[in-house]
Amino acid sequence: MLQKIKSFLTKDNHAQWCVFFFFALAIFAKCVLFHWDIFHSVLISSIWKEPADFFAFWIPKINIAILIASLIFIFSNKWWTFVILLLIDLWSISNLIYFRANEMLLSYESLMMASNLSGFESSAITYWNYQSTIFLLLTLFYWILIYFIPKQHLKRNYVTWMSLLLIVCVLRITSQACRYVNANKLGFVMEGVLNLDRDSYVKNIIPFHEVIAGVNETIHFTGSVSKEDGLDSFYFRYHSVIAYFPKIFISHIAEKQAYSELENAGKRIEFSSVKGVEKFIKIPQNKSILTPKTNLIVIIVESFESWVLDAKDENNCLVMPYMNSYVNNCANVFCDRVTSQVREGVSGDGQMIINTGILPLQKGSAALLFGNNTFPNWAHLFKQSATIYPGNGSEWNQDTMTVRYRFQQQISPLQNRWEDDLTMNNLLDWSDTVSSIPFACQAITVSTHTPFTSHPNSNLCFSDDMPRDLRKYLNCFHFTDSCLGKTLLKMKKNGIMDKSTIIITGDHTIFKKNQLKDYKLFIEEHNLNMSSEKNYVPLIIFTPSLSDQVVINDTCYQMDIFPTILNLIGCEDYYWNGFGVNLLDSAARHNRPISEQEAYRISDLMIRSNYFQQYQFDE
Repeated sequence: MLQKIKSFLTKDNHAQWCVFFFFALAIFAKCVLFHWDIFHSVLISSIWKEPADFFAFWIPKINIAILIASLIFIFSNKWWTFVILLLIDLWSISNLIYFRANEMLLSYESLMMASNLSGFESSAITYWNYQSTIFLLLTLFYWILIYFIPKQHLKRNYVTWMSLLLIVCVLRITSQACRYVNANKLGFVMEGVLNLDRDSYVKNIIPFHEVIAGVNETIHFTGSVSKEDGLDSFYFRYHSVIAYFPKIFISHIAEKQAYSELENAGKRIEFSSVKGVEKFIKIPQNKSILTPKTNLIVIIVESFESWVLDAKDENNCLVMPYMNSYVNNCANVFCDRVTSQVREGVSGDGQMIINTGILPLQKGSAALLFGNNTFPNWAHLFKQSATIYPGNGSEWNQDTMTVRYRFQQQISPLQNRWEDDLTMNNLLDWSDTVSSIPFACQAITVSTHTPFTSHPNSNLCFSDDMPRDLRKYLNCFHFTDSCLGKTLLKMKKNGIMDKSTIIITGDHTIFKKNQLKDYKLFIEEHNLNMSSEKNYVPLIIFTPSLSDQVVINDTCYQMDIFPTILNLIGCEDYYWNGFGVNLLDSAARHNRPISEQEAYRISDLMIRSNYFQQYQFDE
């Protein structure tokens, strides 16, 4: 049998066609596998109910496989195909890891932030799973098959190659026709398709025409890129992960071109074009600096989710006993339902929201792309201010952002990253030595950063079936809790706590929907106080004006922290209070002046136009 197969492959160009088939099949399988990993579904059963939609879904995946595999007929060897598959693996797995970490796929802006991984490369290991391994196994299986194909010189066959290209074109037209038929059958224009009339149908046959047209229409209409959820499900429904690679670069070029056209038409994003923001700006009658009535200490805890405060091990011991005790036994403001609003900037976004009351860019990181902007902030209201940053100052452009947020000083390690005990010690040392009151200090922790390896073990006892990453996460927070508890105790003893407003919150959540689904069974079996759908960051506030605990059960937002801080330090007359509301004002919480979506849109325009540059009276 094997001899017959070998004899068959040595005849004519059968071996070449065999390589083409396996190569195309491997590419096609990777496209389908990626779609399954992200959306957990593929259109199989709909061939009977919605045949047009079925073919519109499958043809692009087949088409891209044929297009790339057709190159077999114009190259004289086959080993380059192995490199192509590895590159597809790299792109697909990178997107999967990024999606598991951020619930969004890679964009041009996120690729430009790759250098920010320095020092955190091991975090990617946390999001590697068996599905990522399957991509590499497919490539390995392909290599084994190709290895046993008779080694013979492949003939260049340009006629076959051009015939395959013709098939690709026909399939492209067919795919577009199926989308056109399906959209008209449904009786509405599906999201992501501009206008499926006859003209646009013909134009959209051209690769990426709809991408360019969509960018132009959005920017010319709104003045900014559209708010995306980070996952263009419509695009992947009718395209592939391979086509997504050039798409993000084409989108970026189209955005730059559209902005350039706006500028040439005299419609440049300027202060006056940021409509809707006027009601949030309060021009002061006099230009004197406001004086805070208390010190301000802001501690931003890495990846802090609310449920951890009440989490217990198998022996009923609290994971965070110190913070749990302070929350339940001291006068404080406590909200365990603060919605994280970070986007691609992640930790950098979290810090910006808390410091400025502005929401992040729709795409990219403001700290990296617009680090030289002017930002409103509470730090410059104090006589002395500092940021305690435990890592490299280049991370999220921290060295620059400390200045742009108008802190007078940044305290960071010279070499190795500080664990949270050293960060808290530096916070205490600095607050003990300040010569002017009131002062402001921001401390950022890092011990609970993925992959949760800084303190993976503790004296806590967890069940054997607990997911490994969840166990490490809780162990790290047990350590961070001891650091926070000791810091608050020392501040209470030296009197700083009685003169200060202390904010403890998280920069963002860490467990995304796909991970929570994996943990769902464990959560239910162990009655873990953790949602399998969505989690929040907590907000804990200690301030001298409180005599009792104030518990806020409403769902709130990170953008609410900025105006709440201004109110607590007696600077609510600051010209900018952000898009959020003072959380101590119940009426304001239930009558918000702006929707979250609109706040995102206006924030994007404000950052891109350097809106606050015009307000220099508070320097």
